[in-house]
Amino acid sequence: MKSLRILLSLALLSISSMAFAQSDAHKHATQSDAPKSDAQKPFDQLKALAGTWRATITTDPPVKELGNGVMGDVTLRNFAR
Repeated sequence: MKSLRILLSLALLSISSMAFAQSDAHKHATQSDAPKSDAQKPFDQLKALAGTWRATITTDPPVKELGNGVMGDVTLRNFAR
């Protein structure tokens, strides 16, 4: 009976260590230092603009209700990862 407990414990430990090893290997594969694509580079630059900005707002064509050259707040949010 004691040998069955030891055998079962070793089997459980073996299975859990294999599961952790596979998840760790997958993590390294997705976070590699692979070169960025041509589309990813400008996208990273856009993500750096996240925040609230105060700017002079103009529209083209001009919209009378908004005014032209008025100060306003612009908020850019980053929803991508």
